[in-house]
Amino acid sequence: MAQPLRIVVVGGGIVGSSIAMQVAQHPGIKERRHQVVLLESGTGPGKAVTARSWAWLNAQKKNPQHYRDLTLHSLEEWKSRYPSLVHNCGALVFQDPLPSTEDPVYPCRFISGAEVQALEPSVSSGTAAAGAHLYEQEAWVDPRAASEHFMACALQSGAEIRYSEVVTSLEVEHDPHSTEQADPTVHRPGHSGAPASSVTGVRTASGGHFPADIVVLAAGTACVALAAQASVNVPLLDKPAVVAVARIPSLPHEMPPASGLSQPNQLQHMLSTPEVFILQRPDGSYLLGDPAGTAQHVMSDLQAAGSRLVAEEVVMGVEQQQLSHYRPDREFVDRGAYGWLKKS
Repeated sequence: MAQPLRIVVVGGGIVGSSIAMQVAQHPGIKERRHQVVLLESGTGPGKAVTARSWAWLNAQKKNPQHYRDLTLHSLEEWKSRYPSLVHNCGALVFQDPLPSTEDPVYPCRFISGAEVQALEPSVSSGTAAAGAHLYEQEAWVDPRAASEHFMACALQSGAEIRYSEVVTSLEVEHDPHSTEQADPTVHRPGHSGAPASSVTGVRTASGGHFPADIVVLAAGTACVALAAQASVNVPLLDKPAVVAVARIPSLPHEMPPASGLSQPNQLQHMLSTPEVFILQRPDGSYLLGDPAGTAQHVMSDLQAAGSRLVAEEVVMGVEQQQLSHYRPDREFVDRGAYGWLKKS
């Protein structure tokens, strides 16, 4: 009988935790007693890039066709396999340049300004007047909650989870007598053409040594330097974006109904315009993002776009926090004064 394999997953975000869970749950893995180890650099799952992801489940305007097919399948999979993690909010898209009203696979429908205000009374009358396209099938997932769920399932299925383990190097064995290009039937995207190599383990900053038969890299931007040690090029797209979180302070237990703040959620749908998109999360906080994804669209621009759309009482009640940079090409901000809600 073949020896059990040692499978190491590097990274405990939504991708790494999902891989660890699915591998650990696979019947063949359990039957053959393969060992699954996940190494995460942080102190918990989904605390790095995953926590700053928008996690909008949609298949709008996805090109080319194989990408559209993937997003459609993903949307169906999330809803069928993880219904408890999916918030079926739908999306209202204002000034939609390419609505899919005639698409039988992914339809949307136009609704009038009056219908917009009936669905979302908090949307300003100026924004609602021209109407919007409603994508009822779209949804949102809390990426960190999903990572925590996947990690718990992986652990329950026998995987070993190690936090605060920063992988610094791969252990690589090179074969000088063979190259990946020698076999024309083998397609290895990103391979540099260097001698064929085998990854036999990883080492961490704490001095840890983890031998492995299979290493899966799911460590975000850290994958570039790690994969390069095995002569594999991982291209990344530099796509700056701004994401903000607006938090409303806790309300008194007995808030007067006339204040309009007794309801936990003022927004029921994801809202999107060419300038900004916004979602109210189940905890009452707001996610605000820049759909353009350009370096020039700085936080002040995002605030200005959002402040044209938020109720005054919400703006006044939002906690103000300092701007902080998550990495050179992404800013994660806990700030307020946003939204598409009425000024009065």
